[in-house]
Amino acid sequence: GWEARVQALQANPPLLESHHEWVALFGKKRSLQRFPKCVQNIMTQNAVKQPPHTSDPNGIAQLDQAELAKQAIEVLGHLQTMLPQASLDSGGSHCWIVKSVGLSRGRGIKVISELSEILEYCRKKKFRAIVQKYIEAPLLCHGYKFDLRQWVLVTSWNPLHVWMYSEFYVRFGSYQYSMQDLSAKVHLTNQSVQKKTQQYNCHDFCQDSMWDYDALKQYVAGLFIDKEEAEMRWRGMMQQLEKIVVHSLKSMSDVCEGRPNSFELYGYDFMLDQDYRPWLIEVNSSPDMSKSAAVQRKMVFEAVDDLVNVVQYGNNSAKLKAMGKKRDEQQHCRWRLIHRGKPLPEKQLHRRFWLK
Repeated sequence: GWEARVQALQANPPLLESHHEWVALFGKKRSLQRFPKCVQNIMTQNAVKQPPHTSDPNGIAQLDQAELAKQAIEVLGHLQTMLPQASLDSGGSHCWIVKSVGLSRGRGIKVISELSEILEYCRKKKFRAIVQKYIEAPLLCHGYKFDLRQWVLVTSWNPLHVWMYSEFYVRFGSYQYSMQDLSAKVHLTNQSVQKKTQQYNCHDFCQDSMWDYDALKQYVAGLFIDKEEAEMRWRGMMQQLEKIVVHSLKSMSDVCEGRPNSFELYGYDFMLDQDYRPWLIEVNSSPDMSKSAAVQRKMVFEAVDDLVNVVQYGNNSAKLKAMGKKRDEQQHCRWRLIHRGKPLPEKQLHRRFWLK
């Protein structure tokens, strides 16, 4: 700001009478709109690094395109380190996914690229809608979009006890992925949506548009030449899944009021980007436990059978520690204890009453 201040004082006529006037303007609020338009222009010019330029025969300044491209690449590189989600854009569409509040099974979900359409959608819903940045560059499987459904079990909110099922299942879209077609049949993997399409269950690499845990792991391993690197990537992805689950539940543990001798089952939906990083899409209460597909039939029976063995431990932290470790060593145990938290203080629990 010093150079802009000096230029404002030395201008003819001066834009500011003294340094004190600058301090008074800047001290009101750190906002460019607080300054006169002429001062805004000076500040903006000094804030942006001017690229080298050359002059054409007529004396008109021309930007050095090579230098400008170099600076743009540097800015994008810094953006990737500061904003991890910057890598999720395909670079042209800039789409958003909008969802109605309180609906399930893919109802009311649209992928939209125009701001005017997003606002119109929200107005129709009386602004009871969720707008999320769409993952435009996901990891694809044979050209199809897919997501992961992970079951998570909470047996106590205070202290927070979280169990995660040892496997997830994969849901595919029925049409080749394309950002040129923003219809639900291409971008939504919900079974209730895909079953209504003409190409449902027409894949030559899966049945019922689904895969199990092992099938995806084998596919990802085939994308790497080095098997050790593939195993490392997969292990890192699973660890990240656990962290996302735990942090998302911890963020709500002081506002969710649990009941004694009860539990809650959630369905977490994830997507993978092209760097094999998982991204949380949404969390579903009362997730689909139907047995319409072969992959689901096997998982549901095993999950429900083992769930009965888990919920009997309740919120006994001492017993949970020993049983959680013991279950990790047993292959037939499907539910894994991934978090055993400490009781929240009464002062922190008061937040739930203020938010009601």
